[in-house]
Amino acid sequence: MITSKQWYDEQQDGLGFEFIAEIKKTIKRIEQNPLQFPKEKTYIHKALVDRFPYSIFFYINDITINIFAIFNHSRNPKIIGQRYKIS
Repeated sequence: MITSKQWYDEQQDGLGFEFIAEIKKTIKRIEQNPLQFPKEKTYIHKALVDRFPYSIFFYINDITINIFAIFNHSRNPKIIGQRYKIS
């Protein structure tokens, strides 16, 4: 199976590293202020990744931020609910 980074590198040299940098940047924004991101469901927040069609799904448990999915927008969004039992 090919990773997202590998796929982007095949599209343009170095683009995979840019993708990883944007993921890390979004995670840093989540760490700094997780409540700035809207709730997708009752307790699940969704952060959009800049420049790439991905979202990071997470929830807050006391003082811990739990990221459970980095999801490509081209995939069926129902997969998130089915896979992680989100209602």
